[in-house]
Amino acid sequence: MRLGPRSLCLVLLLAVASHMATAQRGAETSVAIGVGGNIVVDAWNPVRLVTRDVPAGTSLFISIDTGSLRQGAIPVDVALNVPGGAGISVVESLVYVSPFSSISWSLRGPEAVMASGSLAGRDQDARPLDLVLSRDPGRYASAFGSGTRVVDVAAAALPIEVAAYDGVRTVIIDGTTTAPRLEAVAAAAAAGVVVVLHGDLPASHRELLLLADGASTRLGAGAVLSTRGAASDAVAAALAFQVPDRDALLTALTQRSLVERPVGPTQYLVLIAAGLFGVLVLTMLRWFGAPGVVGATMVALLVSFVAWRAFRPEEAQLTGAVRLAMVGGELTAATEVREVLTLPASVVEAPAGARPLLPQAYQLDQSGTSFKVQRWRSVTLVLAPVVAAPGLQVQGSSITNAGTMPLHDITVIGLGPQPDLAPGRTAELVAAEDGLPSPVYAALLPHLPHGTVVGVSDCMSACTVWVAPAAFDDLGGPL
Repeated sequence: MRLGPRSLCLVLLLAVASHMATAQRGAETSVAIGVGGNIVVDAWNPVRLVTRDVPAGTSLFISIDTGSLRQGAIPVDVALNVPGGAGISVVESLVYVSPFSSISWSLRGPEAVMASGSLAGRDQDARPLDLVLSRDPGRYASAFGSGTRVVDVAAAALPIEVAAYDGVRTVIIDGTTTAPRLEAVAAAAAAGVVVVLHGDLPASHRELLLLADGASTRLGAGAVLSTRGAASDAVAAALAFQVPDRDALLTALTQRSLVERPVGPTQYLVLIAAGLFGVLVLTMLRWFGAPGVVGATMVALLVSFVAWRAFRPEEAQLTGAVRLAMVGGELTAATEVREVLTLPASVVEAPAGARPLLPQAYQLDQSGTSFKVQRWRSVTLVLAPVVAAPGLQVQGSSITNAGTMPLHDITVIGLGPQPDLAPGRTAELVAAEDGLPSPVYAALLPHLPHGTVVGVSDCMSACTVWVAPAAFDDLGGPL
């Protein structure tokens, strides 16, 4: 069939429109790292991929080069599977972003790269985020002043994972926009964020008041404040409320080794064995000549095998761990620090929410995190914080063991040691002279305010250090 000029133009227009539609679908792929796409260095950051109509077998690859000119490249490789099929596909995860020289990502299908992007190291920023949910965010931004990272976010953009708020300092909600999810606000407070509910909230936001009990309420590692007045009053209250520095506390926990190194033969024993072997070689050489040397060598090999069997550790990998549990109200933000000593060179497997304390190359996917470690070397891992039930509770002027394990080495900074508590038991504060703190948490005390309750509970895999910041005043009264 022969096409006329008009029909030919129509076919060409349809072809161009089809090509543009296909290009638009391909261009809809977006990758956002950080809350609202704002990356915070030295913190856990949420990763969100949104794409459409991807084939089966598609994966998102993110490569973060955390090295420097002196260290060389230290790659962190992240691989996330993308569910294929028609329609929109959303993949969400977490990644710890250390100071980097570059970040690159690519969406790869079975046959080709479908989309890609990159971020240069000069664009990184370690300043925490101050999130504002308001119809007029400018008045809050001006109150924060220069040098801060004030971000206007939609309620739907707030994540519900506790670790995703690692790089967030404050969240201000004034009720003039869509109400955020209750679990998202609770996750932010539990992570250590100061959440401010400002002004008279409308009915759509009333469920958020369940998190607030008065002007200030500690919740997990953070707090929920209720304020009134101008925008500057909300900002001033948020910045004045002191939250313990969790990174400093974790660093203090790692000052002592978590793994007990295998004990080998002493130096004196080695010197004595070497001397006896030298005497044996000389004696056998004098009595038997050259065959004596062969015999002495066989004896040395036999003794070495026996010594290796005697002093060899029972396991190829030795693991020690401790948990830091920040208690506030009915929530606890628990972070585990794990040290793994591997005797032969091997690959250390860890959960997906794990990152090395010091810069090191590793790989991350949905199944977990893997680290290559040389023989007789250790790697210290920090797991992403999670929400847990409080094992220690402060009620009025008393302390309660709400867990299943005994609490010991309890102390109130500024008030002194307290008696041990069995599970389910409650004890009133007692006046005591300051004693020597437990070596498990002694390094934490300079980073905590007066009135903080600290205790230790043991379990099968790791001990837990419970910290209730500023629970009492210097006279033992509740704050």
